[in-house]
Amino acid sequence: MSGSADPELGALADRAAIVDVIADLALTLDLGEWERYADCFSEDLSVRNPHFGAVEARRVGGRRWMAGVRRTQAQMDARHHVLSTPRIELDGDRAEIVVLQQARFVLAEVPGGGVYQVGGSLRLGMVRQPGRWRIHRLEFDVLWDDGNREVFEEAARRGAAAEAAEGIDG
Repeated sequence: MSGSADPELGALADRAAIVDVIADLALTLDLGEWERYADCFSEDLSVRNPHFGAVEARRVGGRRWMAGVRRTQAQMDARHHVLSTPRIELDGDRAEIVVLQQARFVLAEVPGGGVYQVGGSLRLGMVRQPGRWRIHRLEFDVLWDDGNREVFEEAARRGAAAEAAEGIDG
């Protein structure tokens, strides 16, 4: 728990700190604040996202995850993530969180239309680390999608091409 001598106040402080990280998860992504986005994650981050290719959980680490997300999402003309109020279950220095997410992606000049939307449940495992709570497990299960998924695929191609042109190994 937080440094509070009162367990109830400590739990409230922990919940507030966790909600701050969850807010940063969406806001920093949409605002392109990549270093702050990376700070939401631990370096032992594990990700499972079947809709985007990661059927089994894989350990990627926070900085590497941020680089992959940035590669694709920075290519979008617009992106907007909306999260529900989280359900938080605290257990000492660990927490389990469930939050619903909707995301909308816009990319001009994609045959078939430039909008793709996806919604689902985001399950996060968090751990208290020095100075901050961080996400060490991220699982996204898509419940629905709409629009042109090619928007996401084209953004990924553009991002990989941009990195190749800059000599960055992705």
